[in-house]
Amino acid sequence: MRYWKKAGIFLAAFLLLTGIGEVKTAQAEETLKDENPQRIESVTGMQTDGTVLEQEQESGIVEEKTGRRAARSSAVQLVNFNTKASGQTTSFTMEGTNQSGYTYGPYGADGIYLGESDGKVRFMLSGTIGLVNASDVQIVDFSAAKAVSYYTVSNGRLIHYIATNMQNGTYGSTLDNGPAPSYLKSGAKYYSYDGHYFYTEDKLTDMVSDYSAGRRTASVNPSQPFYNYFQFLPMRSKTAFSASELNAAINSKTDSSSKMYNMGSEFINKQNTYGTNALLMTGVAANESAWGKSNIAQTKNNLFGLNAVDSSPGESANYYADVSTCIKDFSETYMSMRYLRPGYSYYKGGFLGNKAAGINVHYASDPYWGEKAANVAWNLDKAAGNKDAGRYTLGVKDVMTAGYTTLNVRKERSASATKLYSTVKNPGYTFILLENDPISGFYKVQSDGVLDSARETVRTDTGNYDYNQMYAYASQDYITKVNTGSGTGGSGAQPPAAEQGVSYSAHVQTYGWQNYVSNGATAGTTGQSKRLEAVKIKLSGQKYAGNIEYSAHVQTYGWQDYVSNDATGGVIGQSKRLEALKIRLTGEMAENYDVYYRVHAQNFGWLGWAKNDAPAGTAGYSYRLEAIEICLVEKGKSAPGSVKNAYKEYDSSKPAGIKYEVHVQDKGWQSSANGNEAGTTGESLRLEGMKVTLDNQPYAGTVEYSAHVQGTGWQSKVSDGDLSGTTGQSKRMEAITINLTGTMAEHYDIYYRVHAQRFGWLGWAKNGQAAGTSGYSYRLEALQIQLVPKGGNAPGEQKNCYKEYDSTKPASISYSGYVEGKGWIDPVTDGAEMGSTGSSLRLEGIRIALQNQPSSGMVEYRAHIQGTGWQNVVSDGATAGTPDLGKRMEAIEISLTGDMAKEYDVYYRAHVQKLGWLGWAKNGEPAGTSGLSYRIESIQIQLVEKGGKAPEGNEDAYISL
Repeated sequence: MRYWKKAGIFLAAFLLLTGIGEVKTAQAEETLKDENPQRIESVTGMQTDGTVLEQEQESGIVEEKTGRRAARSSAVQLVNFNTKASGQTTSFTMEGTNQSGYTYGPYGADGIYLGESDGKVRFMLSGTIGLVNASDVQIVDFSAAKAVSYYTVSNGRLIHYIATNMQNGTYGSTLDNGPAPSYLKSGAKYYSYDGHYFYTEDKLTDMVSDYSAGRRTASVNPSQPFYNYFQFLPMRSKTAFSASELNAAINSKTDSSSKMYNMGSEFINKQNTYGTNALLMTGVAANESAWGKSNIAQTKNNLFGLNAVDSSPGESANYYADVSTCIKDFSETYMSMRYLRPGYSYYKGGFLGNKAAGINVHYASDPYWGEKAANVAWNLDKAAGNKDAGRYTLGVKDVMTAGYTTLNVRKERSASATKLYSTVKNPGYTFILLENDPISGFYKVQSDGVLDSARETVRTDTGNYDYNQMYAYASQDYITKVNTGSGTGGSGAQPPAAEQGVSYSAHVQTYGWQNYVSNGATAGTTGQSKRLEAVKIKLSGQKYAGNIEYSAHVQTYGWQDYVSNDATGGVIGQSKRLEALKIRLTGEMAENYDVYYRVHAQNFGWLGWAKNDAPAGTAGYSYRLEAIEICLVEKGKSAPGSVKNAYKEYDSSKPAGIKYEVHVQDKGWQSSANGNEAGTTGESLRLEGMKVTLDNQPYAGTVEYSAHVQGTGWQSKVSDGDLSGTTGQSKRMEAITINLTGTMAEHYDIYYRVHAQRFGWLGWAKNGQAAGTSGYSYRLEALQIQLVPKGGNAPGEQKNCYKEYDSTKPASISYSGYVEGKGWIDPVTDGAEMGSTGSSLRLEGIRIALQNQPSSGMVEYRAHIQGTGWQNVVSDGATAGTPDLGKRMEAIEISLTGDMAKEYDVYYRAHVQKLGWLGWAKNGEPAGTSGLSYRIESIQIQLVEKGGKAPEGNEDAYISL
């Protein structure tokens, strides 16, 4: 069985099909160091076809005549990690990063011995150079080991034989690393402890010297490092398998009794939502759950052994109502929000990896866990005709173990641009390069972290991932390209020149015409404030008759006439900016393809994808276009990314506004705008979903929003017309939040309020505050949303915009007073004294509010004031009295409304000048005095459930002359 660390806790995947075994750990939850022995009762291996097999665990200590700790031989030596009692892992420190690591010898017994440092054994294993206590390992002559890990080429594939017991000669795993590179010969044995550079047996001494000195000159490939494609492909990629194809691939490896059976569509769904490659997730699941047949998978729908801890993994492992929920938790939480998020404690790169970098560093004690998941991916992909192999262009920071660079990943192509995150120091850190060649010294890369809508920070509150919008830039100086993507699978070569496509060039301020790019690549610049002045567009590898035509909207001139086939659209030599573009196909091309295009506009950044002659850009802002991307898509296939907000129009003669739609029970969608009501009142119909958009926005930015949904809780934020909530599921929305981003947030506040079941209209929330209820199971029935310029007045009362109820706690009443000479004092609750006695200080004002109220209703109150008499009634935290005017409160009345009045009584009494404490008044009766000119000095207020015992005291509550 497996033993690994997730979210700060060691986890064990209980892979015994019998479900019998024991795991013991004394590990602290927030440390990576194995301070106490861990026990693992079963170990699995894997074969090239992806079969997972349980391995026998026998003593792995190599019997040598010279003894375990004898003087060193002059021959090449190995570090044997399979020396401990069954189940105990071995901790080490990673050289160059000082990070803690751990491994379990029966998964991979041998590392290469590199000498000693500070009294510890120095070694390389699975890509990392580390230091381990000498007492935890055995130093073995190469010639004494009956099994040593090696690579060989068989049928054109690079196969890795992994030694798991050097004493009895066991190779517990045999893994396919994909097509063998041309510099490796069939049938020969090669040795490598980083998996990237290979040495023949006669060069083993040189290998030790190379590793120790931080070079690879004696390897057979010193300038061509090998990177196992699926092992180092970042999770932020997509498989080319369709849902049905992945279902078929999985089903070919198992049967209907497996919890993985027909789960391909679920992997695809979670990939598209949370940005985690479906084929790679399949590989992890197959390895962790023995293809869905482990005990934990079968009994708990847990494909990943999530939270299988301590002495009873079968009991401790997370239970999931269904396998889909487990895949969601792995994809959204464990991967997208944790292991793939820069800044998270276990983030070491967003790829499977090894013990030097990637998810494997902290996820598994198995040093070849990442390679095993990749083995599954290779096996499934090969059977499907190499759909995925080599599709993405990959670049590596620090291709050799000796490099330890921390590289800043930025918002734009500039060393002064906003830093989105930094890589870890770990060598072998892999990027997806979104362009084959750098521009202005930077590669465009896929972001590991989920970015906010402005692409300025890494979000920690959501796992939702947008492949098209979440990109960044990294300096080419630190990146070595290790695979040039094909985009279609196969060998990794570039697409043939004759493939149908589109090429285009941009004329950029100060730079002039750039080189042509094609098929979705970026033309122009970002982050340099340079205007596009003209474009030229042409078709390539044309399969059908027809042209590509385009019209440019130019500063001062407006829309130009259409031009076609590499003619200039725009104006050169007049310093005029392009502000928008329209592009279309004609003839047979238009019948077989759609043309999509998007622009990078000043202040807005990348807008959505426009299609087939729709405008892309801005109007009314006087904003320049800075870059453009264009691609052809076969008819009937999906857009390359989000199509919302491709074109922004602004009319300075009209105010900015807000539009919103709500989905109402039994009625469907209703529309409204600018503070007007959307939904219903008085009909007991729930709101189920909402969509919100900005209207005539004068500045860059978006509107973001989230709904709290029955049975689900808070959903992830969406923006600009996307659905929040649900439709067709009969689920009520219970609360919402709405906020602005970008420059819009600097110039406007957004206010919103909801009509909630039983409570009616609540107060106005603002800029991301929650509006609605929690804990009541009450539906929202209507809402209003309004934009207000910064500094403007709120549309109405802001108190009580959000009502929370905790059924484990009692309802209470809170009250605070304004005391002569002291001002407002801290609130007290439930019968406590508020004010002063014995100090001759008058009470001048009061505020009262319900807390944790279980039902609808309010607390209302009014004060009798010196020289004024009875004031108007106020409620729920509003001020009664005259603070700061030096006037005494002489009497008070307090009452409840709504269902609260049906379920509770409110009692209160006043401490009055010369008279002391008067009796208790109840439910709107006056308490205090009138006509005596006596001040109230202190007050007590208490809620009592109907039928409950009243506070003690029968004195008169109110004295009037």
